[in-house]
Amino acid sequence: MTSIYAILFTTCMLLSAAYLQNKPKPMDLNKYMWENRVLLLFTPDAQNEEYTKQKTNISTNAKGLPERDMVLIDIEGDDVLRVNGEVQTGENGKHLREQFSVAPDAFTILLLGKDGTEKYRSTNAVPVEDIYTIIDQMPMRQQEMRKQ
Repeated sequence: MTSIYAILFTTCMLLSAAYLQNKPKPMDLNKYMWENRVLLLFTPDAQNEEYTKQKTNISTNAKGLPERDMVLIDIEGDDVLRVNGEVQTGENGKHLREQFSVAPDAFTILLLGKDGTEKYRSTNAVPVEDIYTIIDQMPMRQQEMRKQ
């Protein structure tokens, strides 16, 4: 009888470990602090009108992204997470929605400074030049431009 309990216990532990190993982890934005400005694009799905407008806006003048040390993170629903266009496996954006109070059915743009704080938020697509202007007015960016 004891061996049956031991087998059941071991099986439960193995199943739990397998589940936890495959469970997506929340994305950690701390790895970008002091190195990058992060532009978060939250969308319920890839067909969202504001999201497609914003992606078009960015693609028309994307050369300004690396110049400003920007990382673009797309959060589509809770499950699809892209960093600079590359799908991140094993990570999800659900906790980012919670952290920044973005509803699952909402489109939201969020700009984070290199210090990790929120600098700009919009629920509508905006010209990427407007985002660049906001960044270029930041003291840290002003300092970077003087050094160039």
